[in-house]
Amino acid sequence: MTVDQLRLSPEWVGLELSSSWLLDSTTAFVEQHVLDIDDDPLRPKDWLHLNIAYGDGDIDEVARIAADLDPSLEANWEITLWEQDADGSWDRLTRR
Repeated sequence: MTVDQLRLSPEWVGLELSSSWLLDSTTAFVEQHVLDIDDDPLRPKDWLHLNIAYGDGDIDEVARIAADLDPSLEANWEITLWEQDADGSWDRLTRR
């Protein structure tokens, strides 16, 4: 995985990423996953990113702090799958 850039905007602060392995894994998962009849379709994303802050709140302060980050430093990554509930909330899927 490569960190392409740190993006600072009024609506979102985060790292934009590249990973052909992750995109290929997502494609393979979607192709192999069998939906139940009442499931919403899977919506794979090709914009890989790590959220630091988004939406309302004190995003300007977060952007100021994030501007000092060095996105080229080595880091350990955890890949997480999320599932959207019928009420619109999101659940993080964990390993069992």
